[in-house]
Amino acid sequence: MKLKDLLQSHLVSAMKSNDLDSKHIIRAVMTASKYAEIENKSDLSDEEIIRIIQKEIKLRSDAIDEARKGNHQDIIDINQREINLLEKYLPEQLSEDEIRNILSQLIEENSISSAKELGKIMPIAIQKISGRAPNALVGKLLRDILQK
Repeated sequence: MKLKDLLQSHLVSAMKSNDLDSKHIIRAVMTASKYAEIENKSDLSDEEIIRIIQKEIKLRSDAIDEARKGNHQDIIDINQREINLLEKYLPEQLSEDEIRNILSQLIEENSISSAKELGKIMPIAIQKISGRAPNALVGKLLRDILQK
């Protein structure tokens, strides 16, 4: 089942069960997806929807960081619940060790020898790991590996 269809199905279920949190978060993803479809003038693939979900998670993570600075536990709780709901729609996430192994293999396969070549390997790494880890984490680990 396509991710877009799964989201629609879960939205209907959330509406029937009056699950306001799920309804809110699914609608946010579907709205962002619809805007992207209009912009691209085509339907989105599952990978593109996954990127939208990751972006929504990043927005909520940033909100949590800001709320911690202001000691707003209510905002932290709301955003954490939304992150937990969003993570259900992501593929199984890779551990840092698994990411490091993939990155090391890509570096070797592409004969990358220094951190100066980060721009060359980063797009390949993001495509290879697509959706199974946050891009920021991939970039951080890639920099760590290349600087050693």
